[in-house]
Amino acid sequence: MQHLWAPWRMDFIKGPKPDGCFFCEAAAANAARDAELLVLARTELALALLNRYPYNNGHLGINAGKIAGAGVADHVHQHIVPRWDGDTNFMPVVAETKILNEHLTKSYQELRAAFDQMS
Repeated sequence: MQHLWAPWRMDFIKGPKPDGCFFCEAAAANAARDAELLVLARTELALALLNRYPYNNGHLGINAGKIAGAGVADHVHQHIVPRWDGDTNFMPVVAETKILNEHLTKSYQELRAAFDQMS
């Protein structure tokens, strides 16, 4: 049997949960911290950032300001999860394992370049 290791997930599962809000931290941070916080684009009213624990490569989170609702308290946010024809193989069905074929840092670099071209 082959094993696919994804140890970074355990950081999220067992790690301490921050008291603060990561959306608020990203919104308040200087743009010099955008790569660290995975912020792809920011305006006065919204942020676009990568999900640190993505379901698929390029999984984005869009936060539309401090308003009630959704899974993160006091915020409405939206997930954008890329899909493509043939993106699912046997692993999720048979082995309950998802393979992400690109490192998060690489996804950030490529998407940040695309967002920079739009602004």
